[in-house]
Amino acid sequence: MYNPDRTMNVTVGGELCDYITWWRNRITCKTPPGNNVSTVDIIISVNDVATNEFRRYDVFDRHIITAGFEYKDPTLRGMFPHYGPIAGGTSIILHGTDLDSGSKRKVTIGATECKIERVKDTFLECISSPVNSSFEGQSLQVKLTTDNVEVPFTSANDSASTFTYKPDPVIGSIVPVEAYVSVEPIIINATGFNLDSVATPMMVTQVTSSEQPYEHEKIEKACVVASGGQQMTCSGPSLANFSVLSATDLQAHDKPITAHITFKMDGLDLPRPVDGKPGYFTFNYRLELWVDRFPDEGIEVDFWQPVVKIGGKLFNVLINSTLLSIRVDSVDGACSVTEIKSDCIVCTLTSSSWDDNSPHQLDVVYGNRVYPVGNITLVKFVAKKPVTWSYQGAIAGIIVAVLLVFVVGVGFALHWRLRLNKTKPPVYFVDFENRNVGNHASDGGESPRYQETTGCVTINGVAMAAFQLDKETKAILEADKLLFNRELLVLGPVVGQGHFGCVYRGTLELQGKDEVLRVAIKTLHNNSRGGDSDSQQFLKEALIMKDFNHENVLPLIGLCVDERDGLMVITPYMKYGDLHSYLRDEKNSPTLKDLITFGIHVAKGMEYLAHLKFVHRDLAARNCMLSEDLVVRIADFGLSRDIYERDYYSEQDRKTKLPVKWMSPESLEAGVYDHKTDVWSYGVLLWELITRGTAPYAHVDNWDVLNFLKDGRRMQQPYFCPDQLYEIMLQCWELDPEKRPTFARLATDVASVITNLEKKNEDKRISLNVTYVNCPRPNTADVENR
Repeated sequence: MYNPDRTMNVTVGGELCDYITWWRNRITCKTPPGNNVSTVDIIISVNDVATNEFRRYDVFDRHIITAGFEYKDPTLRGMFPHYGPIAGGTSIILHGTDLDSGSKRKVTIGATECKIERVKDTFLECISSPVNSSFEGQSLQVKLTTDNVEVPFTSANDSASTFTYKPDPVIGSIVPVEAYVSVEPIIINATGFNLDSVATPMMVTQVTSSEQPYEHEKIEKACVVASGGQQMTCSGPSLANFSVLSATDLQAHDKPITAHITFKMDGLDLPRPVDGKPGYFTFNYRLELWVDRFPDEGIEVDFWQPVVKIGGKLFNVLINSTLLSIRVDSVDGACSVTEIKSDCIVCTLTSSSWDDNSPHQLDVVYGNRVYPVGNITLVKFVAKKPVTWSYQGAIAGIIVAVLLVFVVGVGFALHWRLRLNKTKPPVYFVDFENRNVGNHASDGGESPRYQETTGCVTINGVAMAAFQLDKETKAILEADKLLFNRELLVLGPVVGQGHFGCVYRGTLELQGKDEVLRVAIKTLHNNSRGGDSDSQQFLKEALIMKDFNHENVLPLIGLCVDERDGLMVITPYMKYGDLHSYLRDEKNSPTLKDLITFGIHVAKGMEYLAHLKFVHRDLAARNCMLSEDLVVRIADFGLSRDIYERDYYSEQDRKTKLPVKWMSPESLEAGVYDHKTDVWSYGVLLWELITRGTAPYAHVDNWDVLNFLKDGRRMQQPYFCPDQLYEIMLQCWELDPEKRPTFARLATDVASVITNLEKKNEDKRISLNVTYVNCPRPNTADVENR
């Protein structure tokens, strides 16, 4: 009731509300019991008389809050789940009515608090606390108190309000650990113990963005536990569900995409990292294989050496895989795999019980996929009949006669050749004063590499330079398996004229591997004016490539040294030759996306070379090669040097005609070469790509290039060039080398040009799929003030 002796009175439903705290702008009080009336008034009365200098004013007021307070009786009807691990972390949902009434709530499991996370009118969520192992198996009462009053359970079943602590779960393995990208849904089975201790187990799959290595995304999926608690089935997400992996990313991958799988078992994240093992399972999303079929009639296989070769693509995903099997007539593993390459599988039949002269079906089995290849027929090839002694005698007589005729013929030819040499001056096939072959390097004309030429003679002629390796170099090459015997190398037609001599197309037999590679063979003429110094320089520049191992850098396959044929450098054969010739050839139809992708390849290759402390010094489209699958590989390391080598040029090198229109101002002015000068050349290469090999600074004389650049003028933006790509070119052409980007940044920035064009497509002039032609701007200057 109202108390006139108090300066402050608060009544709720006519009964005094005992205040607990009283502040200038707030009163907290404890409500009296209700009288079965749901809604009552709140009355606040103030009777404060001035008594001293601190209380100078009389305050008399009374305020009524009509229906300001409502009495409720919260009740509990049930809960879920009724069990969880002793590690805690179980989300328990209490169901009832008016559960959000009152100001202070507490949930306990036995004597242990269950931390409240959410409260609504009809439910309350709390998280169980961890307990020690002594609680394992105990069923404890769950209680909810509101304002220190216990909320009753309306269920007559006592077990409806109990919670049982169970032993912690353990997960030991998952199967499968691989699945195809295209398969939906992916079903994963986990094996362990006490898996049924958790009512709602969750599998968490995490993938990482291919562009941002620190950007991760997780997707949770519920699992179903089998009876007994030792098996659990989960539905895994498709890669298409992850936003950090775009469709373009998926198409660009040529290797499995790795995901990390963990299991959220209430308060436990499994597996636990123990004994150096990571706290996750590794799962690989496999790409679809491409397996070539045998001809309809099948193939014949030697019964005595039953080796089978299977062609295709993306076989690198099979390396070290336990899911690969070669099946013959439905027998798994009947052909034992001995070698796997990206485009080839080699296997040997493991049994001699197969019938010969009858077809047998061969299939490639990978996981749950079967790829029919075709029929094989075992054939017992008959050895040739040995030659009898009488035949051998006749053959020997013929050989001796032929040799006599050959010796007489050679002697006669040498006699006439000596007479001719006395009256005819020697002929030099290659002038090595300019190793960039005349004006091609400096003027940007057609590249001579991999083109038909009459400037070389065949290997059987006299143009090859005799050469011998020193013992130390020979030992190094043999240790690295880079020295090949002459009989393994077959030279075909001349396909071009290089800096030191001729380039041949040929083949190289890999000894012991029953494999033949298509290669390019570079040779040195013996009439080079540099003599032995040219040979040593030729060898040195070939060995620069020895340790290169990158997709976008042309590697060295090996060397061949023969007393008669001299030094030969062996590299992979590039079907489309040099990039500049490919761009200029109107028969080719590269799209804008292809041209920008070529630029990405070069940036990645140069990033690799920069990491190895190498400076190229002659980066241009003519010095990049293009493979059959349109992958650019940086080549021509004739001007490359280790960045720490102080003496860049020998006396002969100083006569070299330099590619001035690709060189930076500091290279032209002071002879400085470093990674930043290569970046300048890269900008010119991008311009070559977008103009399909048009000569840079076409209207500027070589002698005027330096002044032109120092005046701040740069080449104009090609008409179809995206603005973002031209901005990258201008960054490469910064006069201050420190302001030029690194190749690592260029690889990312140029790639983003494609991404942005695909996403935004704001510039209506530009389409990534447009076919480019040679398109210099007509009647316009080639340069502009920046």
